[in-house]
Amino acid sequence: MKVIRRKTKSISYHASGRINYKALDGGLIYSEPIFEITKPFSFFLLSIPRIDKLDKYEQKLNKEDNFIEAPTEANARNNFELIIVPNNFILDRVKGFLMRYEGLFDIIIAINSIKIDASGKLANRFIYSHPKNGLFSKQKYSKTYSQLLFRQKLAGKQTVIIYPPNGKGVYKMYFAVPMRIAPKIKISFSDPNLKAVIIEDKSRTNTSAHFKVKDKHGFIKELRNIVQVELDAEL
Repeated sequence: MKVIRRKTKSISYHASGRINYKALDGGLIYSEPIFEITKPFSFFLLSIPRIDKLDKYEQKLNKEDNFIEAPTEANARNNFELIIVPNNFILDRVKGFLMRYEGLFDIIIAINSIKIDASGKLANRFIYSHPKNGLFSKQKYSKTYSQLLFRQKLAGKQTVIIYPPNGKGVYKMYFAVPMRIAPKIKISFSDPNLKAVIIEDKSRTNTSAHFKVKDKHGFIKELRNIVQVELDAEL
């Protein structure tokens, strides 16, 4: 029996503006961070010879999945272009679909907005294409600083941001500004019997930290009221 293994084609656009093209050519480029998109940027093109060349998706669909209607040119080559633009930015030349991330950016899936010369050996092949260069030659901000700015953009404030505990009782904290080094952290609760335990791993940086909350009986997974946070990076 012959087993056919298919590589998944995937793209990751990071908060810092780094775009990874996984299982395509292993390449990467740098564009605008997702929290400060100022102009349109086309970062990927998929060209398929015919709609019936696509594999049927056999897995169970999730309610979060997005669907697009197949183009009318079902038996002809169709091109799908991914363009990131600021919220509410209008591209007159484009017909397609839009996914909005309010307060951050829109992703436009443009259909047949450009023509592809796919004659000869390319006539029945899928074509994947992306820019050789981005808008920058390197990341505009570091990975950790980009995460901080991204969270502040989502929250609409530039103060300490603390996310509620996950299923394992772990809180995530982002500092208001990058510290000189990973700071000492003191967290006070409305219940004086509670204590924060900082998790000393790679998630503890000069911009963020993880912690758990415990009392005399052990760690607590439920949310507890925090009244004060002190950070000390010792100049």
